Amino acid sequence: PGGHRRFARSTILGLLPTSRRERPTLERLGETAEHMTSVYRRRLAQACNGLGWVGRLTEEELTPLREQGRRIAGSLLVLIDAPLDHDRQSALGEARSAATEYGRIAARGSAEIRETVEAFLRMRMLFLGELAQVSRRRGLDTAEATHLLVTATQAIDRLLVALMHGHETETAKIAATRGTA
Repeated sequence: PGGHRRFARSTILGLLPTSRRERPTLERLGETAEHMTSVYRRRLAQACNGLGWVGRLTEEELTPLREQGRRIAGSLLVLIDAPLDHDRQSALGEARSAATEYGRIAARGSAEIRETVEAFLRMRMLFLGELAQVSRRRGLDTAEATHLLVTATQAIDRLLVALMHGHETETAKIAATRGTA
């Protein structure tokens, strides 16, 4: 009655491409780590605009920060695509190590904790913004896009804590060295 039609859920799901029913990964979406990294690098200079402490650093002082930033971004991309929890934890450990070292380097470069966190938050928005763009370009549904962004956000939040720990540890070490000099 009324011309309504009913379809079995399994029939509809069978029409969807297999990848749409699996956890979204950058690889499955056709995005490469190299592409994500290149977009990130292009926008990084703009994101760091107005960060006084970064502008005061020499090229020699910036190099280790860039290296740690690349380690962080690369590890996050591995974490997003890792099929197993063990692999995700390993990638998170690598990213934490890089974030801790980033905090130490920033402290040695005379950046205050507030300035270091501000730089990290700007870089965080770049990374998440690019993931959102990927979600739009690849037509992810709301659940898939949310999963991708939540996964990245939870990992990045842990990295922020590691960054602050590294900064605080290095600041204390510098203060102790100055106190004994």
